[in-house]
Amino acid sequence: AHLALDNLWVSSYQTSMLESTFILCPAGEGQATLRMYEACYYGRIPIVVADCLWAWEDVTDVSFAFRISPQAGDEEIVKALTDIFAIPDSELEDRCRMAAMYFEHVVRAYFRDPTEFLFTWLRKKGLR
Repeated sequence: AHLALDNLWVSSYQTSMLESTFILCPAGEGQATLRMYEACYYGRIPIVVADCLWAWEDVTDVSFAFRISPQAGDEEIVKALTDIFAIPDSELEDRCRMAAMYFEHVVRAYFRDPTEFLFTWLRKKGLR
């Protein structure tokens, strides 16, 4: 079912996203996680829980995000999260800006013209 933008659940979800600095992004189907793209749309820092790369990572800068392996043990996860939460606010602000830029310059570009995006990717990989 489609929910209207003024629906209480939708506005509550948007508020939660905007009030968070970090968004936990469990792995999705294939190479990407939809939650990661949502986090970037809202200018938030994704913490991707996946072993695989997400789409276009080899071509675009995704250093704003963090990745935690789903195979990691409890101690590893606690250490990774402790390290992430200890990052200075100025770096977190930069990462939030980079996430929003990723959405604008990569995700929107892809959906504007997927064929051109593919050709650009091929050229960057040295393929013609």
